Amino acid sequence: VRDSFGATHAQWQRTVALLESRQRIIGLPDNLRVRYLSGLLFALGIAESQADEDSALQRAERLDRMGVALYPMNTDQLRAMYYAHQGDGLRYQQYRERSEQRAIQQGAIWQNETWALLVQTIVSHRHHDAMAAKRAAEQLHTASKTVPTLGVFADRSRGIYLLLRERQAEALPWLARCMNEPVRFNFGWGRAHGALARAYNDLGRYTEAAAACERVLSVFTPSDLAFPGLMLLTECEQIVARAGLGDHASARQALARLIEKHAPNAGPLTMAELHEAGMRIALLAGDAAAAREHCAGMTKWYKKTRISSLVQRCELLSTRLERALRPAALVSLPTLPSQRAANITRSVGLQWTSELSAEQRTSHALAVLVEDAGCERGYYFSVQTDGGFVQRAAYGQAPLDAALRPWLEQRVAAALRDHTITTTFNDVPEPPS
Repeated sequence: VRDSFGATHAQWQRTVALLESRQRIIGLPDNLRVRYLSGLLFALGIAESQADEDSALQRAERLDRMGVALYPMNTDQLRAMYYAHQGDGLRYQQYRERSEQRAIQQGAIWQNETWALLVQTIVSHRHHDAMAAKRAAEQLHTASKTVPTLGVFADRSRGIYLLLRERQAEALPWLARCMNEPVRFNFGWGRAHGALARAYNDLGRYTEAAAACERVLSVFTPSDLAFPGLMLLTECEQIVARAGLGDHASARQALARLIEKHAPNAGPLTMAELHEAGMRIALLAGDAAAAREHCAGMTKWYKKTRISSLVQRCELLSTRLERALRPAALVSLPTLPSQRAANITRSVGLQWTSELSAEQRTSHALAVLVEDAGCERGYYFSVQTDGGFVQRAAYGQAPLDAALRPWLEQRVAAALRDHTITTTFNDVPEPPS
């Protein structure tokens, strides 16, 4: 397949049509014709299980009726993959266990375990299940000692686990290896670039995120992108990177096209992932109303799945969103030129990683703001519940001028009343000469 799902799927469909026809194929007896047909139907089902339509279930039902040896196990695999990408955790687990039982009965344990590990890496990422990703990474690492070709998948799985744990800087060495792989190197090559781009975006490294996505999307065709279980991640990270670089209008338009494309199939994971991307884009653009709207959409779709890790993610991101939109912020990003906004959001991106301490993150963000404004000094304060404030960081040598304290107290009081004050770089009073 070599990650050429569009062209390969179309070729398989043509071959199925030939095998189903009455056209005689020289040297192919009927018993082998049926076996080849069933193999292709299974392969088509594997690809289609990563799309938001039920054709994979139809393939499974047809294989059941054909009754070809080994395919009772494979039809359970198809159903497990389909329900995993639909966010139906109960049915995914049910059919995965049935597949394991049939594998034991038919002496195909190794094949089933290898399949399960490769699937689990993608599924755990879409389900935001860090523990499942960790198990898959460890088991793939062990399996790669016997089957070296699994090593690349073990590396990707390790990177996905670290990404889910929000240890983006640690994930980069594992995820960045895809940039040295040939185009369409193997199954999941395109998605691996999407995971790498997510790490870069979370760290505020938008140019590198955009480059990772462009490497894939410049060669993939619309038919390759018809499988959101594999490719939606890369598309979403590309438009988030675009927003991070200041092109908010283009990012919004691209997101709207993706939502329009996928809305008819109503895949819960697909729609939730699109709204999560929309929330991130809105935050980068400083659009609080749009951010809250997309957060509500994400929550609606994720909660439909009843997967605990996704429900918890909704709560986490909702809390983070409200924290980011608190009116105490002294700078309104939408009023800034795009390059300055990009500089500031890069510093905010550092807060999504545990690599720096809280004090280091605060000092770094303050330094970016002050240097971007062309100022010589700046100060960061945290507001206390009693109306007071405490200085947490300073940039420059001079202490805060006493003349600025009344101005600061006014804004603190407004923040505690939940009033938003937009402060430009020119309305701060000049200290007395």
